[in-house]
Parts: sequence; structure tokens; C-alpha cells
Amino acid sequence: MLFVGACVGGPQMGELASDPALDTPRTSALLVVERRATIPSTSSALSVQVGARFVQFTGVARGALPELLGTPAIPEAVGCSQQEPRESDQSSRAEVRLLDVGALEVRSGAHTLALEPRRLPDLFRVVSGVVYAAEGEIEGSRWQFHAAGNTSARIPAFDVEARAPEALSGFSVGDQVIGANSGAVRLPRGAFSLRWTRGDASDFIVAHFEGSASEHAVPVVCSARDDAGSLEIDAAWAERIARTASVGRLVVHRVGVRPFALANVDNAAVIFDSAVTLRLGE
Repeated sequence: MLFVGACVGGPQMGELASDPALDTPRTSALLVVERRATIPSTSSALSVQVGARFVQFTGVARGALPELLGTPAIPEAVGCSQQEPRESDQSSRAEVRLLDVGALEVRSGAHTLALEPRRLPDLFRVVSGVVYAAEGEIEGSRWQFHAAGNTSARIPAFDVEARAPEALSGFSVGDQVIGANSGAVRLPRGAFSLRWTRGDASDFIVAHFEGSASEHAVPVVCSARDDAGSLEIDAAWAERIARTASVGRLVVHRVGVRPFALANVDNAAVIFDSAVTLRLGE
């Protein structure tokens, strides 16, 4: 699985989505911690996937990188959207290089994961380089990343520590409170709310309403600030969601972005993405 996305320079969602000039060479560094859970639970709650990407790119809008690489995207605004896959907006000089920065070590609590660079063949004719990924039983609120660095890639050695958001709790869809053993979620008729226990003002919640795999429906994606504690879905969007995902799944992400400074890198951040998947249906 690829974890990289357009790296970000600050906590404001509008800023996260902004693009530099296409022909300006940029370098981004991204460290990602992903937790995935399903209700009812089907896997270990401590299983975490950790990835890292150091990306040098030109001729590609920063906001297009997640789609180009098949990685999670940062929301552009609060609210709901539904978009067909767009035509590539990359220029004829588009190039994306995934840099080798040497060995990378991740620590949290009493556990450590070692991430070694793995070289990929060219993808989509413009992407090449190395990726970092590991999976393990690791959990904690404070995460530390140590990279050896690579002088040829102009990425220095670094140590970064970042705080993970709290686990998503107190979640409900309309009047249905979601617990660890909840069955299929029935979408309410008409306008409804998603609610959760409020989190940090710098984090956000992203809900993907997805149809069954056989329907190939375009998901509806709704986003809100984490500290809002609720996301109101009006009747019009509720109708679209019902058409798209009355039978399918709802994937709710709590995302925390922790920017940091790194020499020779335009944008660098640790991103925590904790997702819970619910089955939708009668």
C-alpha cells in the first residue's frame, strides 16, 4: 500500500490543498501512521501501518499527487463533495521522484519499527524511486521518527516527534450510536448528523460513503473540523448518499497533521490517519 500524499505546510485545510506553480521544482517529506479498524472488529486494534515518502516533483500540482500515487488526499474544505475521477492535469514535463534517505526508524511506547527503502519501477510513466512501509503491533500517543539521511538526495539526518490524535469515540449516525459490536448501519431518511466526541481543533474528520464494489458508484466525501463534534448533512446530500451507498460502507477517518521543518525540503509533516469502517445496509 502506498501512504504518500501531498505534504503540507500548516494545519489550515485551505492551505493544505494549495498548489505551487506546476513548473517549480518542489520537495516534500511525509511520514504517515495509519490505523484501520472494522466494526464489528475483525483485526487487532494495535496493528498499525507506517509509511514514509520523500518526494521531489515538478510539472504536477501538489493537490494532484495523492490521486497520481493512489494515496489518501487532504480535504480541501469543510462540507460534502462528489467528483468523478478527473483527467490528469500534469504537464508534459511531469516528474515525481521518490527519494532514498537511508534507513528510517519509528518508535512509539516500548515498540520500534524499522523501515527500509524499497525501490519501485516507474509508475504511470512519471513516478520512480523508493518507498518506505512497515506494519506491526505498535501503539502510543507519542511517535518518534529517526532518519539516517542521504547527502546525494540532499535530505539530512533528522529526529521528529509527534503526538497522535485520540482514538475516535462517541460516534453516531443519526440516532444510531455506534459501538464495537454494532451491525449494519441504516442511513436515516432525509437530513441527518454524524456526531463524535470532540477532538483537537487542528485535526479533522473525513467520512467516505461508498457503494458496494459491484456498483462502481462515486463516493460522497464529507469533512468537518474535529472540534466541531458533528457534521450536518442536509437533505440534498443525504439523498445523494442514499443513492450511492444505501448498501455499501462508511469509512470515517480522524486525521491529524503535524508539520515540521526539514532542511532542503519545502513541506514536511507527520500525518496520523485513523479509520473505522462500518457496513451500510438494512
